[in-house]
Amino acid sequence: MLRRTFAGDGSDNPGGCGSIEQVMSTNPPPGPGGVGRRIEEAVELIEMELRHAVAYVNDAVVPQMRKESISAMRSMAETLKNLADRVERGSYGSGQPKDPRS
Repeated sequence: MLRRTFAGDGSDNPGGCGSIEQVMSTNPPPGPGGVGRRIEEAVELIEMELRHAVAYVNDAVVPQMRKESISAMRSMAETLKNLADRVERGSYGSGQPKDPRS
């Protein structure tokens, strides 16, 4: 653990010049196999959280995205149908192709 101290009285004065000193941690060092065990526990917790996140995405996000996508596709299909009807009736422009030379 590192702690920053400042010149002068040693108080935490952000305006002064400081130095960094190493402070002993209050946690005892891990015993034999302690680091490996703590890493395994951390990996297990990460894997558990990842499983929960995947389950949430599969159970909540994917169905909602499907619902919204279907709604958007139906809306777009209706818009395209209306556009095709207007083009077919000739009410979209003059109905005659324009001469690109004019």
